[in-house]
Amino acid sequence: MSNGWPIVPLGEALSHRKEFIQVDDLATYKRCRVQLHAQGVVLRDQVAGAEIKTKSQQVCRAGEFLVAEIDAKVGGYGIVPKALEEAIVSSHYFLFEINGSKLDRDFLGYFSKTPGFADQVAAQGNTNYAAIRPSHVLQYQIPLPPIAEQRRIVARIEELAAKIADARRLRQEAGTEVDLLVSQARAEVFGDLLREGSIPLADAVTLERGKFTHRPRNEPRFFGGQHPWIQIGEIESANKKLSQNASRY
Repeated sequence: MSNGWPIVPLGEALSHRKEFIQVDDLATYKRCRVQLHAQGVVLRDQVAGAEIKTKSQQVCRAGEFLVAEIDAKVGGYGIVPKALEEAIVSSHYFLFEINGSKLDRDFLGYFSKTPGFADQVAAQGNTNYAAIRPSHVLQYQIPLPPIAEQRRIVARIEELAAKIADARRLRQEAGTEVDLLVSQARAEVFGDLLREGSIPLADAVTLERGKFTHRPRNEPRFFGGQHPWIQIGEIESANKKLSQNASRY
């Protein structure tokens, strides 16, 4: 790899922590879950212990790497955030302590979102069985620059992410302003037309009532397209509103 960084198994910086507690029916617990596609760890819910059927649970620690046994191959993993300190998970999750002197947790968090990492997870284990084991996780390969370089890389990623977020915000604000200007221009144009004079819709179009063949209302292919169904009564109602608006000018 460039820069001469060694490629090492995660087992050099991670250790599997397998520690369970017994849920107290009278206590309240936060439960967390991993989102798919490496989107991170989030709060699942907060419930009384009496509502938790499986009484043997694991307690998460902030900064640990949490991996879902079944969903890992579709990106079910992430770093436990501070807000979920002491949240609980079932035995279908694996918790890994990170040796902070070797591996920065944020560096691991960002690397775990890369296609290269996802490919390793998908390739491990039996292809006919979705679940992974803790030993698989410890075998995943990761580039390991010095800890100071890891932190510099994390800072650079966060700097770029902030710039991208600002650009998206400005683009959204610009889009909103354009929509507002178009709406104002449209209102001014039609307002001028109404002030100059208008005629009832019935004077410009011919309304005819008829029957559709082949009962199109029951045909799914006639629905969900670009053009909506319009009832004759709706046109007549619009005609009355147009006439009322015209009389105000």
